[in-house]
Formats: sequence, structure tokens, C-alpha cells
Amino acid sequence: MKVLFLAPQPFFIPRGTPIAVANLLRALEGEVIGKLLTLPFGEDLEIPLEIERLDRIPFTRPPRPGFSFTKFLYDVELLEEVLRQARGYDLIHAVEEANFIALMAKKLKGIPFVYDMDSILSEQLRGPLKKMAESLEKKALKEALGVVAVSPSLVDYARRFNQQVFYLPDTPFWQEYPEVDKGRFGWEGKTVVLYAGNFAPYQGVDFLLDAFSLTTRDDLLLVLLGGEKEVNLPRVEVLPPVSPRRVNEYLAAADILVSPRLSGVNTPMKIYSYLGAGKPIVASAIESHTQVLTPDVALLLPLDRELWARKIEELARDPVLRRELGRRAREVFEREYSWERFRRRARGIYREIDSRLQSKERRV
Repeated sequence: MKVLFLAPQPFFIPRGTPIAVANLLRALEGEVIGKLLTLPFGEDLEIPLEIERLDRIPFTRPPRPGFSFTKFLYDVELLEEVLRQARGYDLIHAVEEANFIALMAKKLKGIPFVYDMDSILSEQLRGPLKKMAESLEKKALKEALGVVAVSPSLVDYARRFNQQVFYLPDTPFWQEYPEVDKGRFGWEGKTVVLYAGNFAPYQGVDFLLDAFSLTTRDDLLLVLLGGEKEVNLPRVEVLPPVSPRRVNEYLAAADILVSPRLSGVNTPMKIYSYLGAGKPIVASAIESHTQVLTPDVALLLPLDRELWARKIEELARDPVLRRELGRRAREVFEREYSWERFRRRARGIYREIDSRLQSKERRV
């Protein structure tokens, strides 16, 4: 099966969707041939398919997540390239807004497509753009040969429009967690509570800082890894972003991992890395977390600052509970979210998609 993969993001960068695309292409080695059509930004990465980049539009920079004029310009260029190249392919695999382009390619060129669903795109917009995106999104979901969704909530949403929906949860791109002495990071004698990720408001970093300020143990150290932020609190350390491979070193050296996200339904990529690290997790009890985490492997708490402070201190005092939660977390990771589990799921999905393609061709 010859597949044209569409990724309208910088590739490769260590961010959720590009990591998911890279993992999928690695998992499908030997199952498909074709190419990845993507933006002219990002690092070169060795994957089993050819990478073709769009021409760089003068004066543009790598677009950030979400809608932007820069993204719109590249989506127009991507559409032109897809319409020019699509006839040589059996299938288009489209990520995020590239599904709208794939929908047009199906209508104009007759090429079926798979909708790779990392989020509900229309929820990221407001006003007239939101209504237009909702209409296109529903149309694309209905017209897709199949939908690949990364979370149970997205599976449920997609099944309102298409019965051929596959669940493919994420897995970390790097899965080595080396033993790291705390002294390497200057954390000797500390019980380290670590948050890894960006500092966007929805991530709840300010809530976490407020909660941590209510703790009283001198040995507690809160480490915020992944951004720049002015913090004038004792026992708090802010570190800039590092490569995902190095993030795992910090996770391995920490004692407690936290995700205080305020809202959302998409499970953040870091949760899979947290599970893989085999450390106790404290997370907000919202759908983003609860569709993957359970009370067996994490403390799932409402967004109450005093409760978070109390539970973090209790966990800091109880190394036995920390070890037990960490052990269970690693077991869940190995069973459900490891690389081998991801690879088997992805290949099984594509074999089913290939079967559907062949069945469709026989009917024609």
C-alpha cells in the first residue's frame, strides 16, 4: 500500500503531534511505502519513508500550535502539492487540519483518506471560523475511510460520525530511563516534585506553585522543567526545555511527578513518559488524565490547593507508597503504552485499513 502522509507541523520537533507522527511512521516500517509531506521546518529525522518538505514562504517562521496566518499560508501550499501528487497513492493519511485537504483530494481526485485525530480542531477556534471548522470536521470524519484517535474521548466523539474508528494511544519517542544520581542535578537530600512540560495557562503551573507554597517540609523541592517563568518562591527551581531524551533523565531522578492541568480531554504526552519512568504521579482529576490514569497508579485530585499540598507532603513522607505507585505505573506502561504495544496496535490498524481498501476496490 502506497500512502501519502500529511503533517502540517514542523517536523521533527519534540512536541506532541510530531512525536506521534514519527512514532507511527517508525511502527509502520515494512507495512507501507510512500512519503511524508510536511512543513519546511524542523530537524532531519531518520524514518523509513521519504520526507518531502514544502517550499519555505519568505519571512515565515515555524508556526506555533493552533490557528495562525502562517499556518493558513502553508495549508494552501500543502493543498496544491497534494492535488498535484495524490494520484500516485492508494491512501492519504492526514493529521489535524490536513484532513480538510484530504477531503478535497478525495472529492477531486478520488483518493481515500484516514483521519488521524489528535484533537477536536473546531474547539480551538472562535466565532465564524469555529462554525466553518465544525462543518468541515464533521464532513471529513464522515467521509474518511477510517479514523485513528489517540484517546477514548476522541474515539467516542469520532464514532458519532464514522463507525470505523481505531484507538491508538501515544507512546514516548524515547523510552530509556537511565538511573541518575540526584547529585548530578544538585538535588542531594531533597524530595523532588517535578513538572515537565510547557507553561501555557491551561497546564496549571500557577495553580501548582500556589499549592506548593502551602507545603512546609524543608526537604521538598519543586522543579519546573520546560520553560521560562519568574518565580520568587523558596524551594522552587525553574529549568529551560531540554530534549525528550534528557527529560527522561530528570524523570528518573525525581521522586514525585505532577500534572496539574486545569482542563481538557486530550491526554498529554508527558503522562505516558511519567508512567514509563515508574514514579508516583499526582494529577488533576480531569478527563485528560482519568481516561489513562487510575487511582491504582496515581493520586487523582480535584483542583484544590490545600488538598494538593497535603497529599504531596503525605506522599513525600511515605517511600513505601511511592515505590508501590511507581511499580504499578510501570506495569501499566509495559502492558498498554510501551513501544511494542504501540507498534502492534499501529500495524494491526493498517492491516485492517488495507483490508477495507481492497474490499472497496472489489466492490468497484
